[in-house]
Amino acid sequence: MAAVTFDDVSKMRALLKRLSKTEGAESAIKILEDGIEKHKLSKELLYDQIKSEYLNGLSVRSISRKFNVPPSLISSLVREEGLENAEAVQSNPRIQINVRLSEDDSKRLNKLYNYWGKVGKVNFLDSAGTGELVFGSPTSFARFILEAGVSSLYADYLNEQSIDELANFVRHLRLDDFGAKTFLDDHMPDYEDHLRRFSPEMEKYMELIDSKCKVIALEWAKSSWGEEETSFLFEAMWPKALRRSLNQPVQTKISRDLALRARRLKG
Repeated sequence: MAAVTFDDVSKMRALLKRLSKTEGAESAIKILEDGIEKHKLSKELLYDQIKSEYLNGLSVRSISRKFNVPPSLISSLVREEGLENAEAVQSNPRIQINVRLSEDDSKRLNKLYNYWGKVGKVNFLDSAGTGELVFGSPTSFARFILEAGVSSLYADYLNEQSIDELANFVRHLRLDDFGAKTFLDDHMPDYEDHLRRFSPEMEKYMELIDSKCKVIALEWAKSSWGEEETSFLFEAMWPKALRRSLNQPVQTKISRDLALRARRLKG
């Protein structure tokens, strides 16, 4: 009999009991041991493949799609293993910035440093700072300001990337179905003019897309971004993505794969 794999203890107990009757106790234990080893190896192999892809520069989201594994699981594995993405290491080595501020900005920085140093803590762009790492010197204070700015701007970058992805998906949906093409032909033959003026017809068109596409886009986001990211970000991103999708070209052929994915989500 071939080795048997399983996912939990209850399955193992039931299987052991059943196999003991048909194969004998020793044979049953051997089959289960083979199953355990196979299950262990397959899981370890998957983890090794994930780690290899990440170290070679593939993003967490891309790995999630490739192996059908939640992004949160990959992120946890990366943190536990202390992995560094090859692309990030190669293209973004530790950067040292030597900047000479203008006389006016130097005065402003010193005033900020003295004031917040007396307060003992500072909150700037959703980053909190305290202690010697921030208030040890004007230079360390300036580094905190720079790092807080970089973190904030990077968060904006990630949001913009996700909004662009969502807008692109919505654009394909509105071109593929939902009577959008008929509405455009009947009410907005000069699409660019209506978009520029954001005419009443364009508002109705956007309401049509909103009512027909949002549920499908939500399911797409869950499968692409994961449940956690979607639950936190989708509602805030949806109006921006919807509006942005209108700015993208109308006469664009949808790929066969995306058309199929859109139809599957509707079904």
